[in-house]
Amino acid sequence: MTTNTAPAAPAFRVLGTTDEITACEHCGRVDLKGTIVLGALDADGNVEGVTYFGAVCGARAAGWTVKDLRKAAGEADRARREAERAARMAAFDAALDAAEGCQLAPSMCRKARTDCAEHA
Repeated sequence: MTTNTAPAAPAFRVLGTTDEITACEHCGRVDLKGTIVLGALDADGNVEGVTYFGAVCGARAAGWTVKDLRKAAGEADRARREAERAARMAAFDAALDAAEGCQLAPSMCRKARTDCAEHA
């Protein structure tokens, strides 16, 4: 008798890529161009640890294809860059809101070297 069981949830979440760590923690290969950052998941699906694998070892460990792993890593990198950009824009907008009396943006005042009391 065969039973159909639901596939196990993935044990890793792709967090992105890095070129700061160039050694695979799985096979020990060094001098890689970069590594894929995988977050080890606990039973609740929360990231509890981070590992750095090469693309092939990461795909094997996660049970995915190399193509799917690289695609997920690229998407995670894009999401991280977008979040950083949104944070920078929010800080810039807050600075603009704080300087209501000036007609120029804070960066323009600094570049023009005007004596704007709002942005000093």
